[in-house]
Amino acid sequence: MAFSERVACRLGKGVNIYEASGWGTEGALERTVDFDGLLTRMRRLYARTEGQKSLLSGRIAVARRDFIRNLLHEITSHGLPSAGLVWRQLRQDPWTLAVLIPESIRIALERKKHSLEESRTGKAQP
Repeated sequence: MAFSERVACRLGKGVNIYEASGWGTEGALERTVDFDGLLTRMRRLYARTEGQKSLLSGRIAVARRDFIRNLLHEITSHGLPSAGLVWRQLRQDPWTLAVLIPESIRIALERKKHSLEESRTGKAQP
């Protein structure tokens, strides 16, 4: 974890950015963009060792996948999200665009696999 006196929070000091941003909301998409941005800045500004950079890179990859999963859910459930939000993600983490299609295919195949297992067993899969 790294700290700075520079405020990087758009919602104000002391605001819980996770409030009202549960799964399936545009707030969840915004939260993943903010979190990816925080991790990206931490890696760029504060990571000094290769271990720190590697740890943050792994966490950024997870945040990127979370963004894509939230984006797909938002599109299929509620329509297109804010273009500004998507562009902000692509500006701060250009690799998102590179993994968007492969990750979307992986998610679709994962959902299809779970759907087939549910129909075969009659039980919902986690």
